[in-house]
Amino acid sequence: MRALSRALLPALLSVLSAAGCAAPQRPAARAEPPPPPPLTATDVRALFGEVSAARGLPERAPVPVALLDAPTFAATLERHLTGAPSPEEIERRAGFLLAFNLLHQVGPGARRPSSMREVLREQIAAFYDERAGQIVVRAAPPRTAQDAREQRVVLAHEIQHALQAQHFGLPDLDALPGQESRLAHLALIEGDAMLTMIAYVSADVGAPLGRALRRLPDISRALSTDALPHREGHEALRGALPIARERLMFPYVAGAGFVADIYRAGGFPLVNHIYARPPASTEQVLHPQKYLDGEPVVPVRAPEAPPGYRTIGSEPLGELQTRVVLERCVPAAEARIAAEGWGGDAFSVLRDGGQGVALLWSTAWDTERDAAEFEAALRGDPGCWRGLRLGEGPGARAVDGAFVVLREGARVAFVRGLPEPLATATARHLLTLPGARPPPSPVGAYQVPPRHPPPAARRGTVRGTVYRSDWLGVSALLPEGVPATTTDEDLELRLGRTDILVRSGLAVSDRVVTPRLVEKLFRDAATGFALAAGGRQLVALSGGSVAHPLGPASDRMWVVAGTGVAFRAIVVPVCGGAGSYVFFETWADPYARSVLDGWHRSFRWLSPGRPPVCEALDPR
Repeated sequence: MRALSRALLPALLSVLSAAGCAAPQRPAARAEPPPPPPLTATDVRALFGEVSAARGLPERAPVPVALLDAPTFAATLERHLTGAPSPEEIERRAGFLLAFNLLHQVGPGARRPSSMREVLREQIAAFYDERAGQIVVRAAPPRTAQDAREQRVVLAHEIQHALQAQHFGLPDLDALPGQESRLAHLALIEGDAMLTMIAYVSADVGAPLGRALRRLPDISRALSTDALPHREGHEALRGALPIARERLMFPYVAGAGFVADIYRAGGFPLVNHIYARPPASTEQVLHPQKYLDGEPVVPVRAPEAPPGYRTIGSEPLGELQTRVVLERCVPAAEARIAAEGWGGDAFSVLRDGGQGVALLWSTAWDTERDAAEFEAALRGDPGCWRGLRLGEGPGARAVDGAFVVLREGARVAFVRGLPEPLATATARHLLTLPGARPPPSPVGAYQVPPRHPPPAARRGTVRGTVYRSDWLGVSALLPEGVPATTTDEDLELRLGRTDILVRSGLAVSDRVVTPRLVEKLFRDAATGFALAAGGRQLVALSGGSVAHPLGPASDRMWVVAGTGVAFRAIVVPVCGGAGSYVFFETWADPYARSVLDGWHRSFRWLSPGRPPVCEALDPR
């Protein structure tokens, strides 16, 4: 079952909307609109086409979609959640939390942490049922346009899971060896679905995907596990242990960053290629260039239990979970630095003949400096590793607070819960468990390009009768006797006279130039002008393709009903269609129009290359 967390949507949409566009005219004030209609089968089929086009993966076979009311969805979800864990699994999970001190130290009567099942019940808004090959959506009637938009975005995410299954197949995550491997594989699957959502929303709001991906650091901050749980309606997520929240959100947030960087390095063809070679560790997800360079994981043998103990769990921890463990002991920034440079590890959680739990952890690092930073973080707050007890009575489990840390070069051993001298002897043995790092196996000659911040816009200048904008890369001659200014809040340039009706303006639209979005731009412009004209009715006169010195353009013309006042909007695509220069003009007699026509004919490009504004509209 693949699902999208409900907590992701508001933050994701708010940031993506900022990467989209706003019409160059302010919209008219309107009364509260009625609730939008619910999704229909026709809407769903259209959405499949839009998502398929945004991601570049055709739908190979129809995928059924079940749009369920809230009670029916809840019952259906309950049937698909995994069953109760076995006693062995319960023991393994409890031992892991105790051994790494991941439980909150709480007193009697404190609220227990939310279970993963409770979090999933709260968070899942839709899921792709792999066994049935269908998408299941909680489709309550939307109350607002935002509700309707969120439903479509949720469905877009699940549509991509269905396309993944058709094109690449989805792995059996339960068959993978350990949480680290499952998180790395899931980051590809969910990260691709997140990137597809971003591509879909970008196309819907008229923003190039590259522009939206430039905002990915903002998206990651908005979707962080520090920010999300504090939003209203996420009590179960807020009540979960930090390690559970990180495991839930990592495939979406870090996965989106990973797949986005793979896309930036090689486009969707490279994203498709990595399904045949998924990331091997959370380190490769957190550092996509390491994945592309084929940096391998250092093999580390699983620590064996000494006499008198038995192993209840053994696997790699990985960079992500190492950071979460260290965050219990040192500040988050320090923990992040200490976890970077992870090369490989393996831990074993042990039980003795009674209630004792012990931890053996062998780690390998990229450099001695990385190993020293990790060692310092482990020793940073000895009280962090104080003894802990889980449960009461004969079945309670407990871990001793004593621990041993040994470092030898780029290897670090950590032992907790064993008595001396066994603990020190075991730690020395753990230093022998890492093997030699295998040679790298690069994916190809790919490089993740640096992500530069958007350049700041610069206003043009008016000197005498010459308008010049290095930012837009244009110049023009101003009509004689018509004052002009570049200090207007809404427009790049405004010119006009107060004694006669001859006015014009230039704005930059960051909508992608498509027929649908250009028509919307014209509608918004007409609405804004009608509002400025006191709500007077506009009568459409003409419109179509026109020649403009800056390139092929399109225009629309209206007249205010019962007057001779005309309004015209001209859209000139720029930057390969990533945006446009939009001219607005108003006149009341033929001479005034001839003045404006002369102003348009005077426009020239300053150079044949891309103007600086293109770096903001269509970042490379």
